[in-house]
Amino acid sequence: MSTLNKCPYCKRNITPGSSFCINCGGDLRKVKQEAAIQKPIELPPIQKTEPALPQVVTTIEHTAKKFSTLFNILVLVLATCCIFGFIYFSIQNKLEATADKRDEYVEIIDNLYRNKKYKFRIKFSEGWQIEKGNGPNVLVKASSGNGSSINLVVKDLGAQLGSIEDIATLDEWAEFVYEKFPTTKIIEKKETHIDNRKAFYVKYEVEYDALDMKTKMTMFSVAIIRNNFLYVITASADYDSFDKNESILSKSVRTFVVED
Repeated sequence: MSTLNKCPYCKRNITPGSSFCINCGGDLRKVKQEAAIQKPIELPPIQKTEPALPQVVTTIEHTAKKFSTLFNILVLVLATCCIFGFIYFSIQNKLEATADKRDEYVEIIDNLYRNKKYKFRIKFSEGWQIEKGNGPNVLVKASSGNGSSINLVVKDLGAQLGSIEDIATLDEWAEFVYEKFPTTKIIEKKETHIDNRKAFYVKYEVEYDALDMKTKMTMFSVAIIRNNFLYVITASADYDSFDKNESILSKSVRTFVVED
């Protein structure tokens, strides 16, 4: 409530807080009541602050993007591992599987052998005996009467590959041959072509015991890949007769053709 210093009636000075003017006797109580009613109540000023919501939303969005990125990376890594894991186990299972040697896929015309399942043909020398291979993946074996022979291994890799280089280098392939036959002596290794496809050629000597006798053989193998199939053609002859039979063996091996 405000304090009156002058009388609103006579305009003379009055004692603050008086109820009546000492000069004119005017009633100051009514004036004070009207002033109190008319004067607006002053409220304390409102502190204006910027809402924090946009900043919170921005922080949430930024955090969400980070988690989204990490989640996407994690999903990609897991998917990649699953894919490569599937391919690895698929290939392992395929390599351990035996070749399908059913007669319904085989066609033999004179010395020409064709396999419709594994999609290839090869022409052996005249007069050679053609029969099923003995090993789990040896599909066919042809042999002469003088100890020379050719066998053909087929493995389903379970994955589409373009070249023999997709599974090994030439040195690695030669090492594989050496590990397969610990007594092997590598004579020659090189890149070559069979059926206009890049192939690995490894020539080697092997000694082993058979019927209490030591036998020494000279061999060469040619490996190629077409789609998901690995083809390995191995030609061999007695060590002493290999030189005179090598051209015959090579001629047969070079008749190998993949029939797409």
